[in-house]
Amino acid sequence: ITYSCLIDVCMKSKQKDHGLAVYANAYANGYKDHWKSRAGLLMDLHDHSRYSASAAVQHAFNELLPSNGKERKGLWESRKDSVNSVRIITGKGIHSKVMHTCVVRAEVERVLEEELGVSWVEEEGNSGVVVVNRAEIERWLRAERE
Repeated sequence: ITYSCLIDVCMKSKQKDHGLAVYANAYANGYKDHWKSRAGLLMDLHDHSRYSASAAVQHAFNELLPSNGKERKGLWESRKDSVNSVRIITGKGIHSKVMHTCVVRAEVERVLEEELGVSWVEEEGNSGVVVVNRAEIERWLRAERE
């Protein structure tokens, strides 16, 4: 809970870089995790706050990139033969304090569109899952390399 609170405070106070660094530290030390299935590139943000979800999506997309200055493949390169998308479980807002208002989903949509410039679709038959398809991921990766 301490990491989540610190991430929230940083992000709310426009200290985005600090919030992302706190999230990265929490993730590296096993206190936060965004992957339900790393192999399947399935994220689960059900238990994340709005701001923690924001940091998680940005962190996960950075994991898709090849390491800077290293020979290591990025997560996308190592998985692209077995998966066609990144799927993000946000939930539908059923348990939200404001009935049927999914704060996490709205933040994930905002981050994908405004921060990362990525298009997404709702998973067919499940409004609690956001999907970024193969073509969009590869377009984003090309843009990030330039």
